[in-house]
Amino acid sequence: MDYYQLVATISLVVEVVVLVLLFGGYSLKRMKKFRQHGITMLTAVVLHTVMILAWMIPSLSSFFSSPSSTNLANIIVVTTLVHAFMGIATDILGIWLVASLASAGGYEDLFRKKEDHARHTDTMANSAGSWHHSVPENYSAILVG
Repeated sequence: MDYYQLVATISLVVEVVVLVLLFGGYSLKRMKKFRQHGITMLTAVVLHTVMILAWMIPSLSSFFSSPSSTNLANIIVVTTLVHAFMGIATDILGIWLVASLASAGGYEDLFRKKEDHARHTDTMANSAGSWHHSVPENYSAILVG
C-alpha cells in the first residue's frame, strides 16, 4: 500500500467515525442528554476540521494544479468541486452550531431547524464523497467514449 492509499484509508476511517459520532450525538439529543450530545458533536466537528485542514485541502490543491483539471465538462472535476464545497459548508455550519451553543451556555434555546440543516448538509457532502470515491479512474474516458 503506497502513502496516498494509506492516508486516503485513514481519512475514510476518520470520516466514518465522524458519521458514527453524528448519529450517536443525534440519539443522545433525542434522549435529552444534552451535555453528552454537545461533547459528541464537538468531537465530530473537530475531527472533520482536522481532516479538512490536514488532508483534504492539500489534496484538492494538488488536484487542481494541472490546467486540465479545471475542465468542467469532466464529471470527476464537477463531483470533486461539489464535494469540496459541501464539505467546507458543512464544517463551517458545524463550527457555527458548536460555537453558538457554547456561547449560549446550553442547548435549551437551540432551534431544531439549525441542527437539521447541519445533518442534511453533512449527509449530502458524505453522499457526494462516497459517490466520488466509487467512480473508477477511467470514468471520464468511458463517458467520452
